[in-house]
Amino acid sequence: MAVWIKVNKEDISLEELNQLFNNPTNKFDIHYFNGSKGDYYEMEVRGFEDGQQKQAKKELFNQLKNLRRQDEIVNLSVLDQIEYKGEEYLVVYKAQQYRWEDTADPEIDDVKYFIDENQAKVYAEEEILLNVGFQSQVESRFLKISSLSKEDWKREFDSIEEMVNEYDFDDYVETQTIDYNEGKDITGAVVVEWNWEKYPGYCRNLTDIGIAGEGIFYSLKKEKDLITGNEESTWHKNYSLLLTKEEIKEFKNFSDKNFSKFEKEVLKYLIRGYSYREIAKILSKNLKSIDNTIQRIRKKSEDWINKEEI
Repeated sequence: MAVWIKVNKEDISLEELNQLFNNPTNKFDIHYFNGSKGDYYEMEVRGFEDGQQKQAKKELFNQLKNLRRQDEIVNLSVLDQIEYKGEEYLVVYKAQQYRWEDTADPEIDDVKYFIDENQAKVYAEEEILLNVGFQSQVESRFLKISSLSKEDWKREFDSIEEMVNEYDFDDYVETQTIDYNEGKDITGAVVVEWNWEKYPGYCRNLTDIGIAGEGIFYSLKKEKDLITGNEESTWHKNYSLLLTKEEIKEFKNFSDKNFSKFEKEVLKYLIRGYSYREIAKILSKNLKSIDNTIQRIRKKSEDWINKEEI
Protein backbone atom coordinates (compact mmCIF):
# COMPACT_ATOMS: atom_id res chain seq x y z
CA MET A 1 0.00 0.00 0.00
CA ALA A 2 1.74 3.13 -1.29
CA VAL A 3 1.25 6.30 -3.36
CA TRP A 4 3.51 8.41 -5.58
CA ILE A 5 3.82 12.15 -4.95
CA LYS A 6 5.88 15.01 -6.37
CA VAL A 7 7.48 17.78 -4.27
CA ASN A 8 9.18 20.90 -5.61
CA LYS A 9 12.92 21.03 -4.86
CA GLU A 10 12.46 24.56 -3.52
CA ASP A 11 10.29 23.16 -0.72
CA ILE A 12 12.68 20.49 0.57
CA SER A 13 16.46 20.02 0.44
CA LEU A 14 18.16 16.78 -0.51
CA GLU A 15 19.65 16.59 2.99
CA GLU A 16 16.20 16.88 4.57
CA LEU A 17 14.79 14.28 2.18
CA ASN A 18 17.56 11.83 3.09
CA GLN A 19 16.86 12.37 6.79
CA LEU A 20 13.18 11.52 6.30
CA PHE A 21 14.09 8.54 4.10
CA ASN A 22 16.49 7.13 6.71
CA ASN A 23 14.12 7.73 9.65
CA PRO A 24 10.68 6.30 8.73
CA THR A 25 7.76 6.49 11.18
CA ASN A 26 4.48 4.63 11.53
CA LYS A 27 2.73 7.55 9.83
CA PHE A 28 5.25 8.25 7.10
CA ASP A 29 7.70 6.02 5.22
CA ILE A 30 9.49 7.03 2.01
CA HIS A 31 10.28 3.80 0.19
CA TYR A 32 11.95 5.39 -2.85
CA PHE A 33 12.66 8.85 -4.30
CA ASN A 34 14.17 10.27 -7.49
CA GLY A 35 15.15 13.86 -8.30
CA SER A 36 16.69 13.40 -11.74
CA LYS A 37 13.62 14.26 -13.82
CA GLY A 38 13.43 18.01 -13.24
CA ASP A 39 12.91 20.66 -10.54
CA TYR A 40 10.98 18.25 -8.32
CA TYR A 41 11.44 15.05 -6.32
CA GLU A 42 9.25 12.08 -7.16
CA MET A 43 8.79 9.67 -4.27
CA GLU A 44 6.90 6.52 -3.29
CA VAL A 45 5.35 6.84 0.17
CA ARG A 46 4.09 3.80 2.06
CA GLY A 47 1.08 3.82 4.38
CA PHE A 48 -1.34 5.54 2.00
CA GLU A 49 -3.86 4.12 -0.46
CA ASP A 50 -4.39 5.22 -4.03
CA GLY A 51 -6.24 8.53 -4.04
CA GLN A 52 -4.61 9.71 -0.80
CA GLN A 53 -1.82 11.68 -2.48
CA LYS A 54 -2.93 14.94 -0.82
CA GLN A 55 -2.88 13.32 2.61
CA ALA A 56 0.58 11.85 1.94
CA LYS A 57 1.91 15.23 0.85
CA LYS A 58 0.39 16.93 3.90
CA GLU A 59 2.03 14.40 6.19
CA LEU A 60 5.36 14.94 4.39
CA PHE A 61 5.25 18.63 5.28
CA ASN A 62 4.26 17.83 8.87
CA GLN A 63 7.29 15.56 9.16
CA LEU A 64 9.45 18.25 7.53
CA LYS A 65 8.18 20.89 9.96
CA ASN A 66 9.06 18.68 12.94
CA LEU A 67 12.46 17.93 11.47
CA ARG A 68 13.28 21.59 11.02
CA ARG A 69 12.08 22.40 14.51
CA GLN A 70 14.44 19.76 15.92
CA ASP A 71 17.30 21.39 14.02
CA GLU A 72 16.37 24.76 15.49
CA ILE A 73 16.03 23.59 19.10
CA VAL A 74 18.99 24.63 21.22
CA ASN A 75 19.97 24.08 24.83
CA LEU A 76 22.83 25.10 27.08
CA SER A 77 24.92 22.06 26.16
CA VAL A 78 25.57 23.36 22.60
CA LEU A 79 27.39 26.46 23.88
CA ASP A 80 31.14 26.94 24.18
CA GLN A 81 32.57 26.59 27.69
CA ILE A 82 35.34 28.99 28.71
CA GLU A 83 37.39 29.34 31.88
CA TYR A 84 38.06 32.85 33.12
CA LYS A 85 39.80 33.70 36.42
CA GLY A 86 39.12 30.25 37.81
CA GLU A 87 35.41 30.30 36.93
CA GLU A 88 33.70 28.22 34.21
CA TYR A 89 31.35 30.07 31.86
CA LEU A 90 29.02 29.38 28.95
CA VAL A 91 29.27 31.93 26.15
CA VAL A 92 27.04 33.26 23.38
CA TYR A 93 28.04 35.83 20.75
CA LYS A 94 25.95 38.93 20.12
CA ALA A 95 26.52 40.80 16.84
CA GLN A 96 25.10 44.31 16.39
CA GLN A 97 25.68 47.83 15.15
CA TYR A 98 26.19 50.27 18.00
CA ARG A 99 26.62 53.98 18.71
CA TRP A 100 26.91 55.79 22.03
CA GLU A 101 28.51 59.21 21.87
CA ASP A 102 26.12 62.13 22.17
CA THR A 103 22.97 60.34 23.31
CA ALA A 104 21.75 59.46 26.80
CA ASP A 105 21.42 55.78 25.88
CA PRO A 106 23.27 53.71 23.29
CA GLU A 107 21.70 53.29 19.87
CA ILE A 108 21.63 49.60 18.89
CA ASP A 109 20.33 47.90 15.74
CA ASP A 110 20.56 44.63 13.74
CA VAL A 111 21.06 42.48 16.86
CA LYS A 112 21.58 38.77 16.26
CA TYR A 113 22.89 36.00 18.55
CA PHE A 114 25.20 33.16 17.54
CA ILE A 115 26.64 29.99 19.03
CA ASP A 116 29.75 30.28 16.85
CA GLU A 117 32.04 33.32 17.18
CA ASN A 118 33.20 33.22 13.55
CA GLN A 119 29.62 33.25 12.27
CA ALA A 120 28.94 36.30 14.45
CA LYS A 121 31.98 38.08 13.00
CA VAL A 122 30.96 37.26 9.42
CA TYR A 123 27.47 38.61 10.09
CA ALA A 124 28.86 41.79 11.69
CA GLU A 125 31.36 42.38 8.89
CA GLU A 126 29.43 41.35 5.79
CA GLU A 127 25.69 41.52 6.49
CA ILE A 128 25.21 44.57 8.71
CA LEU A 129 24.83 47.74 6.64
CA LEU A 130 26.42 50.25 8.99
CA ASN A 131 24.81 53.63 9.55
CA VAL A 132 27.12 56.65 9.63
CA GLY A 133 28.64 57.03 13.09
CA PHE A 134 27.97 53.39 14.05
CA GLN A 135 30.36 50.52 14.65
CA SER A 136 29.71 46.82 14.16
CA GLN A 137 30.49 44.77 17.25
CA VAL A 138 30.62 41.22 18.49
CA GLU A 139 30.01 40.82 22.21
CA SER A 140 31.05 37.62 23.97
CA ARG A 141 28.46 37.28 26.72
CA PHE A 142 29.17 34.91 29.60
CA LEU A 143 27.01 32.94 32.05
CA LYS A 144 28.46 31.25 35.15
CA ILE A 145 28.03 27.48 34.97
CA SER A 146 27.96 27.32 38.76
CA SER A 147 24.66 29.24 38.72
CA LEU A 148 22.90 26.51 36.73
CA SER A 149 20.89 23.55 38.01
CA LYS A 150 20.45 20.08 36.46
CA GLU A 151 17.03 21.15 35.23
CA ASP A 152 18.56 24.12 33.41
CA TRP A 153 20.70 21.76 31.34
CA LYS A 154 17.61 19.79 30.26
CA ARG A 155 15.63 22.79 29.04
CA GLU A 156 15.14 23.25 25.29
CA PHE A 157 14.63 26.52 23.44
CA ASP A 158 13.41 27.34 19.94
CA SER A 159 16.18 29.90 19.42
CA ILE A 160 19.34 31.33 20.95
CA GLU A 161 17.44 34.59 21.52
CA GLU A 162 14.89 32.78 23.68
CA MET A 163 17.68 31.19 25.72
CA VAL A 164 19.46 34.55 26.18
CA ASN A 165 16.23 36.20 27.31
CA GLU A 166 15.86 33.51 29.95
CA TYR A 167 19.42 33.57 31.34
CA ASP A 168 20.65 37.11 30.43
CA PHE A 169 24.31 36.06 29.88
CA ASP A 170 25.61 39.22 31.52
CA ASP A 171 27.93 37.83 34.23
CA TYR A 172 30.81 39.07 32.09
CA VAL A 173 30.98 40.76 28.66
CA GLU A 174 33.86 41.24 26.20
CA THR A 175 33.42 43.46 23.14
CA GLN A 176 35.24 43.37 19.81
CA THR A 177 34.84 46.19 17.29
CA ILE A 178 34.66 44.77 13.78
CA ASP A 179 34.14 47.91 11.67
CA TYR A 180 33.36 51.62 12.01
CA ASN A 181 31.56 53.85 9.53
CA GLU A 182 32.88 57.41 9.78
CA GLY A 183 31.13 58.40 6.58
CA LYS A 184 32.60 60.48 3.78
CA ASP A 185 35.20 63.21 4.13
CA ILE A 186 33.35 66.55 4.36
CA THR A 187 36.28 68.96 4.79
CA GLY A 188 35.78 71.94 2.51
CA ALA A 189 31.98 71.53 2.39
CA VAL A 190 29.61 74.31 3.46
CA VAL A 191 27.95 73.51 6.80
CA VAL A 192 25.10 75.22 8.62
CA GLU A 193 24.54 75.16 12.38
CA TRP A 194 20.90 75.20 13.49
CA ASN A 195 18.45 74.25 16.23
CA TRP A 196 14.76 73.48 16.56
CA GLU A 197 12.79 76.45 17.94
CA LYS A 198 9.66 75.41 19.85
CA TYR A 199 9.68 71.65 19.30
CA PRO A 200 11.35 69.18 16.90
CA GLY A 201 10.02 69.61 13.39
CA TYR A 202 8.45 73.03 14.00
CA CYS A 203 10.98 75.63 12.86
CA ARG A 204 14.75 75.71 12.40
CA ASN A 205 16.84 78.60 13.64
CA LEU A 206 19.95 78.96 11.48
CA THR A 207 22.65 80.08 13.92
CA ASP A 208 25.86 79.85 11.88
CA ILE A 209 27.40 78.91 8.54
CA GLY A 210 30.94 78.01 7.60
CA ILE A 211 33.38 75.58 6.02
CA ALA A 212 33.84 72.09 7.45
CA GLY A 213 37.36 71.67 8.77
CA GLU A 214 37.90 75.44 9.17
CA GLY A 215 37.32 78.05 11.89
CA ILE A 216 34.48 77.24 14.29
CA PHE A 217 33.76 74.09 12.25
CA TYR A 218 37.34 72.79 12.46
CA SER A 219 36.23 69.57 14.20
CA LEU A 220 33.76 68.66 11.42
CA LYS A 221 35.80 66.45 9.09
CA LYS A 222 33.71 63.30 8.54
CA GLU A 223 29.97 62.72 8.14
CA LYS A 224 29.91 61.18 11.63
CA ASP A 225 30.90 64.59 13.07
CA LEU A 226 27.59 66.04 11.89
CA ILE A 227 25.70 63.78 14.32
CA THR A 228 25.06 65.61 17.60
CA GLY A 229 22.35 63.51 19.24
CA ASN A 230 20.21 66.66 19.42
CA GLU A 231 18.02 65.86 16.43
CA GLU A 232 15.00 65.38 18.72
CA SER A 233 15.78 68.24 21.11
CA THR A 234 15.00 71.96 21.08
CA TRP A 235 17.52 74.79 21.44
CA HIS A 236 20.52 72.48 21.04
CA LYS A 237 22.82 72.79 18.05
CA ASN A 238 22.72 70.49 15.05
CA TYR A 239 24.70 70.48 11.82
CA SER A 240 23.70 69.92 8.19
CA LEU A 241 25.59 69.97 4.91
CA LEU A 242 24.49 72.85 2.73
CA LEU A 243 26.86 72.18 -0.16
CA THR A 244 29.23 69.27 -0.67
CA LYS A 245 32.72 69.84 -2.05
CA GLU A 246 31.55 68.64 -5.45
CA GLU A 247 28.58 71.01 -5.41
CA ILE A 248 30.85 73.87 -4.34
CA LYS A 249 33.05 73.21 -7.37
CA GLU A 250 29.99 73.33 -9.64
CA PHE A 251 28.72 76.45 -7.88
CA LYS A 252 32.13 78.11 -8.19
CA ASN A 253 32.08 77.56 -11.94
CA PHE A 254 28.62 79.13 -11.99
CA SER A 255 29.58 82.08 -9.77
CA ASP A 256 32.75 82.79 -11.77
CA LYS A 257 30.57 83.30 -14.83
CA ASN A 258 27.56 85.01 -13.23
CA PHE A 259 28.72 86.94 -10.13
CA SER A 260 30.36 90.34 -10.14
CA LYS A 261 33.73 90.80 -8.45
CA PHE A 262 32.07 92.47 -5.47
CA GLU A 263 29.43 89.72 -5.17
CA LYS A 264 32.21 87.13 -5.05
CA GLU A 265 33.93 89.06 -2.26
CA VAL A 266 30.74 89.24 -0.20
CA LEU A 267 29.98 85.54 -0.79
CA LYS A 268 33.48 84.55 0.35
CA TYR A 269 32.92 86.13 3.77
CA LEU A 270 29.27 85.12 3.96
CA ILE A 271 29.93 81.37 3.71
CA ARG A 272 32.63 81.68 6.35
CA GLY A 273 30.08 82.87 8.86
CA TYR A 274 30.70 86.61 8.89
CA SER A 275 27.72 88.84 9.76
CA TYR A 276 26.38 91.62 7.52
CA ARG A 277 28.00 94.21 9.81
CA GLU A 278 31.38 92.43 9.82
CA ILE A 279 31.38 92.12 6.01
CA ALA A 280 30.48 95.80 5.65
CA LYS A 281 33.36 96.79 7.93
CA ILE A 282 35.91 94.58 6.14
CA LEU A 283 34.90 95.81 2.68
CA SER A 284 34.33 99.44 3.81
CA LYS A 285 30.71 99.46 2.60
CA ASN A 286 27.45 100.47 4.27
CA LEU A 287 24.97 97.83 5.49
CA LYS A 288 22.44 98.65 2.75
CA SER A 289 25.01 97.92 0.05
CA ILE A 290 25.90 94.59 1.62
CA ASP A 291 22.22 93.65 2.07
CA ASN A 292 21.43 94.44 -1.58
CA THR A 293 24.42 92.42 -2.74
CA ILE A 294 23.38 89.42 -0.65
CA GLN A 295 19.86 89.59 -2.09
CA ARG A 296 21.35 89.44 -5.61
CA ILE A 297 23.55 86.51 -4.60
CA ARG A 298 20.52 84.74 -3.17
CA LYS A 299 18.45 85.29 -6.30
CA LYS A 300 21.18 84.05 -8.64
CA SER A 301 21.88 81.07 -6.36
CA GLU A 302 18.21 80.10 -6.28
CA ASP A 303 18.10 80.23 -10.08
CA TRP A 304 21.16 77.94 -10.22
CA ILE A 305 19.62 75.47 -7.73
CA ASN A 306 16.35 75.36 -9.67
CA LYS A 307 18.21 74.62 -12.91
CA GLU A 308 20.25 71.87 -11.23
CA GLU A 309 17.07 70.18 -9.96
CA ILE A 310 15.44 70.05 -13.39
